Amino acid sequence: MKKLLGIVVLGLLLSGNAHSETIGDQLERALKLNTKCYSNDMTVVRRIVINQWDDGSWTAQDNGYKSIVKDLGDEFELTTKFDDRITFVHIVEKTLPIVRMYWYMDGKLLGGVEPIILKCKVAKNSLTGGGSKSGGSGTAFFVNKKGYLVTNNHVVQGCSNSKIKYFNKEYDAKLIAKDQRLDLAVLKVKLKPKNYINISNDRPKKLEKIIAAGYPLGKGLSDDLKFTAGIISSLKGFKDDSTRIQIDAALNPGNSGGPIVNDDGELMAVSVSGLNKSKTEGINFGIKSSSVISFLKLNKIKHSTSSFGFGSLNSILEESTVYIFCN
Repeated sequence: MKKLLGIVVLGLLLSGNAHSETIGDQLERALKLNTKCYSNDMTVVRRIVINQWDDGSWTAQDNGYKSIVKDLGDEFELTTKFDDRITFVHIVEKTLPIVRMYWYMDGKLLGGVEPIILKCKVAKNSLTGGGSKSGGSGTAFFVNKKGYLVTNNHVVQGCSNSKIKYFNKEYDAKLIAKDQRLDLAVLKVKLKPKNYINISNDRPKKLEKIIAAGYPLGKGLSDDLKFTAGIISSLKGFKDDSTRIQIDAALNPGNSGGPIVNDDGELMAVSVSGLNKSKTEGINFGIKSSSVISFLKLNKIKHSTSSFGFGSLNSILEESTVYIFCN
């Protein structure tokens, strides 16, 4: 069996000063370490795993997607194809705690020729039980006017300090309850949202039109809330999971925890996962609204029966959906 020598480069929206230890130092120590990387404007989320094996070969993953990794001597080049259109390239410098990030759409470089610069610092090793494991980022949405939010448990799991960004302001979000089996979590912030999302009591129907809202790929593409449309393909999830529905609307890393609504803006499901995009297309899943209702009732958290705000579907989602990240 190959002996695994690993480093974990964990790109998060985090603040702080760069640690003096370099990525090259981590490689020399051949330990599994968390390295936190962040851009100056704190708008990019990346989780990159680089592994070296005893035969000298390298493997890598970018947000769970397989990457092609090249050892360029002083740098690593990681190429990750997310789908037929989007490709990310990361240049990981060994001599400095810096990652240069480029992304391409349909083969064209986005954002000009200058890369996004991510600065990194070494954190305590969380993969072998030391320290606290940091969560990532994703999407959440308000379920009542008292500031309660729903998201996926895996978005905030292990995070000691979650924050949301709501209309260009950041707020601390306190974890109230979680359910690892359902992959749900509820948090509370000290603000009265402009709107919140009604959780539908209606049973979902096959071929029903839905819209998924969220922040795919973090905020790397832009600060705007993104929407994808589709239909409910199945009333069960992977391996006949009765707590899920299957949809064909596109979901990407960062959509996790976001609302899936019908044309009236009522919650039908919570975005949770999809199958490997290199082998499948249009197979994604959401946690049924009935499971969300049961989870909230169990934790004595009231949810809405109708949106108290008025306006278009777009405005309801914009005023109810937030970007959530681990600080």
